[in-house]
Amino acid sequence: MRRDLIDLVIAAHSGRTVGARGRLRLVEFGSAVDAVTCAIEIQRQIREHEAHHSEANPIRFRIGINVGDIISAGSTA
Repeated sequence: MRRDLIDLVIAAHSGRTVGARGRLRLVEFGSAVDAVTCAIEIQRQIREHEAHHSEANPIRFRIGINVGDIISAGSTA
């Protein structure tokens, strides 16, 4: 689901994955609006996916949005 749905939605909203650990992803967006619209679209598409696939244990996602700067290691800015 991540590769076929989530990664595509992130790319469509100009997001860039800057970190990953296990199931966690840190994604950078150009604006908070892009981040929020991406989150809404991911939730909508997951709901649609679950409506067409009756799974006994549906996957639940939590999406948090932090409005702040990302500083890369070794950055001189």
